[in-house]
Amino acid sequence: MSKSSIAIILLLCLSFIGLAQPKDMRYKVLQSDDIVTISYGTTITERSSGEHIVWVKAVYQDPIWQEYFASQVGIRTPVQTTLSKVWYNPNYALCMVRQIFLFSKTGKLLFKTEDDSSAGWGYVNASDPVGIVGEYLGEQ
Repeated sequence: MSKSSIAIILLLCLSFIGLAQPKDMRYKVLQSDDIVTISYGTTITERSSGEHIVWVKAVYQDPIWQEYFASQVGIRTPVQTTLSKVWYNPNYALCMVRQIFLFSKTGKLLFKTEDDSSAGWGYVNASDPVGIVGEYLGEQ
């Protein structure tokens, strides 16, 4: 068996048993309205290089937004929850979304990306859940 096959099997096993994403994470709600509830995981990991790893959660109550996220990844089931693994620089001015999970209303995992840094760093702004969390944490 090749090294890449073993790595793929290991990743699948980790995802299946829940180690690839936080299961018992506590979240602090920052914003909630008729469209979306935005929160972040209160366990923030700091890397030795100074970046902060934060889980950002958005629960969409609005069916239009649920359908929008489903269409973005080519699935039919509405997406109720997005969970993003985000790296922020030390002062939370820059961020990099490393991994995204999409869940249905019943909590079924519909789609996920690999943990990847190819998107690169971008400036934080309050136009999306990742930016809202970054701006809030940067003020703390």
